[in-house]
Amino acid sequence: MEIYNNILIFDTLSSTNEHAFKIIESNQVKEFTTIYTPNQTRGKGQRGNSWLSEPGLNCLFSIILFPKKIPANNQFILSQAVSVGLLHALQKYCNNIYIKWPNDIYINNKKIAGILIENILLGQNISKSVVGIGLNCNQTIFDKSLPNPTSLALETNKKYDCIEIINECIESIQKTYINIDHAKNEIENTYHTALYKRNILAQYKDSNGIFDAKIIGVEPTGKLLLQDSYNQLRTYNFKEIEFL
Repeated sequence: MEIYNNILIFDTLSSTNEHAFKIIESNQVKEFTTIYTPNQTRGKGQRGNSWLSEPGLNCLFSIILFPKKIPANNQFILSQAVSVGLLHALQKYCNNIYIKWPNDIYINNKKIAGILIENILLGQNISKSVVGIGLNCNQTIFDKSLPNPTSLALETNKKYDCIEIINECIESIQKTYINIDHAKNEIENTYHTALYKRNILAQYKDSNGIFDAKIIGVEPTGKLLLQDSYNQLRTYNFKEIEFL
């Protein structure tokens, strides 16, 4: 293991999130301690999916947070703050960056990053959080099972130092995170403005079938709010709707 600027670097890990939780259990870790590995063998994504990454080419890291002031029933603001922070970091390198609800990062219509936040609750508040991020950095050839991947290298025709990119992402996320209390409205507004397919008529699928609708926004609870082609409002929890 190496240490760089509060980033713990491991040659190989099964999952950076899992290792972060092991470290948390020791109760001797500082907030924003980050676990990074260039080779993650069992990375986790949303919906229980795995995160596929070619060894050595991408930014695979988990940030440890102690958001004790955030109520459990308002935990979506943490997801918004992390998404906005990562958005700001990547805007330095690329244009046309969006947040696909709830917290994937897209460039145009292609996915460049995914976020998985796992919380430990204590009473009515969040006690500890692990923010797992998979950011495609230098990979240019992807598994055919991935529907729409892209990377910084593909978008800019340049190669990057993963540690430098991770450090920039951490600094940007930290800025939004520490401002959650007094800049909550600004974070929410930025998140909504950056929503992928916001105000664009597109096809979606729920338990009743395929329909046309526009994304209007996201409720404070994290539910996605859409207006369908019959001007009816629809709300969905995570995993209740599919983008087509």
